[in-house]
Amino acid sequence: MTQRQDGQWRALHNEAIVKSQAYLGNVYKSVLARELEKMGYSLRYDGKTGTFDMAHFSREQIEAFSSRSEQIVNHLREQGLDRETASSAEKDRAALMTRERKEKIDRDVLFDKWQIAAKEAGLDQSFVKGKQAGEGSILQAFKLETMKSHHADEAVKHAVESLTERQAIIRKGQVIDAALRFSFGKLTVGDITEAYKRASGSGGYIVTGAYRYKAINTEDAVQKTRQDWLVFLKDHGKGEEEARKLFENGIKEGRLRLADVQITTRQAVAWEKDILTREKSSRGAVKTGITTQAIDKFLQTKTLSDEQAHAVKAIAQQENRFIGVHGYAGVGKSYMTVSAKELLESQGYHVTSLAPYGSQKKALEAEGIKARTVASFLAAKDRRIGEKSVVFIDEAGVIPARQMQQVMEVIEAHGAKAVFLGDTAQTKAVEAGRPFDQLIAAGMQTTYVSKIQRQKDEVLLQAVQYSAEGKTKESLATIEKDIHEIKNNSERYSRIVKDYAALSKEERDQTLIVTGTNESRHAINGQVREELGLAGKGEKLVTLNRLDTTQAERRWSQFYSVGSIIQQEVGDSRTGLRKGEAYEVVNNGDGKNQLRVKHIHTGEEVTFSPARARQLSVYEKREVELSVGDRVRITRNEHEQNMANGDIFRVTSLGKGRIELEEVGNIRKRVVLASTQPLFVSHAYATTIHSSQGLTSERVLVNIETQSRTTTKEVYYVGISRARHKASIYTNDRQKLPEAIARSTYKTAAMELKKEDRGKEKPQRRVERKREL
Repeated sequence: MTQRQDGQWRALHNEAIVKSQAYLGNVYKSVLARELEKMGYSLRYDGKTGTFDMAHFSREQIEAFSSRSEQIVNHLREQGLDRETASSAEKDRAALMTRERKEKIDRDVLFDKWQIAAKEAGLDQSFVKGKQAGEGSILQAFKLETMKSHHADEAVKHAVESLTERQAIIRKGQVIDAALRFSFGKLTVGDITEAYKRASGSGGYIVTGAYRYKAINTEDAVQKTRQDWLVFLKDHGKGEEEARKLFENGIKEGRLRLADVQITTRQAVAWEKDILTREKSSRGAVKTGITTQAIDKFLQTKTLSDEQAHAVKAIAQQENRFIGVHGYAGVGKSYMTVSAKELLESQGYHVTSLAPYGSQKKALEAEGIKARTVASFLAAKDRRIGEKSVVFIDEAGVIPARQMQQVMEVIEAHGAKAVFLGDTAQTKAVEAGRPFDQLIAAGMQTTYVSKIQRQKDEVLLQAVQYSAEGKTKESLATIEKDIHEIKNNSERYSRIVKDYAALSKEERDQTLIVTGTNESRHAINGQVREELGLAGKGEKLVTLNRLDTTQAERRWSQFYSVGSIIQQEVGDSRTGLRKGEAYEVVNNGDGKNQLRVKHIHTGEEVTFSPARARQLSVYEKREVELSVGDRVRITRNEHEQNMANGDIFRVTSLGKGRIELEEVGNIRKRVVLASTQPLFVSHAYATTIHSSQGLTSERVLVNIETQSRTTTKEVYYVGISRARHKASIYTNDRQKLPEAIARSTYKTAAMELKKEDRGKEKPQRRVERKREL
């Protein structure tokens, strides 16, 4: 129970507190950090964990008191695991197994032990050394107060930029929480709230949606605006007045509660409006001189399906500047595109193509189509297109709003024409927006190719067709005999590995193991190497894995962890970093936006502000064993060696400071790398769904964990559609599988934000009715 301010006692509903644990923890940490800095202590921020340490304590001193962490690591090591290869369940089990029983503790004895441990770690003088003298503390407190509004505005802006980089519509609570973490030591939650009001007020950069109310007595916690609830009730037979009373009573009695406010940015809305307006205004703007007779004569020389031929004809004849071809996975979009290219070039047109990723670019080039990545096209001074150019844009469904707006602007400025090729049912862009979907919905001229040709097995073909159409339940029923239920993660991984290892070397080269998370990918890769007899027979080498950070985070030193590796992708004299060379983070600023890094070979140290840097990539070092015969994936585009992110190679020789690789499926392609330098490779027996999109193989082994947030209908569709002949599903729960793969990965669009007249609208809250006790 809890006692209210008016003295009345009420039952305490704990759900909101439990759901807000992370936020409440950040409120506490922000106050703690602020008070420590006011006392004169310097803090060291950790972007990976989202928290801080006192800067005068060394990492060794902190780890001296992290005994629980050490116990868990040791227990995992005894099981042949580590924090990278162990699943969440295995780590939880290790934590439980190593936890000591709670017993009565003699506090004096414990304190004596701590003092001894502190002295051994050199902590006895650290408190004095870490604190600044009195006058400096007063000056620090004064600076904090006078700069408060500026810091708060900066914190809210950073939070909004970072969050909207991935989703166009976010929540107010997310912004407050992220801004608090960004400003530990400087601001309170009150400071952040005031800055949020300024940013969302008249003329601010935040666009606020209508108030929404959630039904707390339903399983899915439905959220609707006031107007939507009234429409919903009317649709269920209620009159206008009755609907209004039901809505108001729902709030008074607690059945409906005010939900977190949804927001977007004026920039996100502007991008999406520009995309849709540009497409609509460009209809009929491109005149074509290709006659129907010329098209028909050309098509007679090809073995295209009716749908493919219709798409080629639309591409050649359509006079809109921007058109679409929507095709399911495996419908033969590549063959159709090559045919359209031949026709266009025979009529005097220049054809080129763009793709989101390097591996997709190489796939287009293998078909004989000149290609560039979207990023390199936008960065180029010479776009190499003109009025007689047609630009094919592959995998348009994974291009975010920011890039789509820029691409369309450039194509229109050069008088060229664009053909967007994609599939709205596959995985979406990592960045915010889903412009391809919006363009189709807004009426962009689109041709559909739906007859799948990739699958050579009739049963699998039917399953993929159902999945493409969103009929996941029917799809699963079709391949039921190929679904294997193994509840334990480790045992399931072992079954996948044994089935994979039982194949011949040639069959393994044509087999994909697909899984939802990097955690399971590492575990499966490790077990495959054991099963194939490669473990323990190679060399331990340093590899670099890209860390998942936003552009907004990369502008601030506190989001770089000490020990991580950075690389500058373009020449930039402002930082002092050499283009394309690796540096290790030594210090992340201790509260100042300065990074101190050292060159991994020369040891040369450089200090710079990441706010001034352009195109920094951030990596995590991993020591992995590579053996001759290992299958590896390239994790970064390497133009000099003509290697693209996602390419698959096999290790053919190793030693004397070098490693030789041979491309799988192309033995004539060999590259030699210096193994004394960090390598941009990872084991490639298992891959995540996102990395597998665009790949094709003879068979696929798909690991689906029903409880994982990565399990969705798009992930299932991409997974099974990679296979030509056979797709096997391995899951922890056959019964829950249909529900798990029916979930959608929803990518928001800024223009979807429901807005009502915020000047007139007021949030309605539950009113407690007083009663006699």
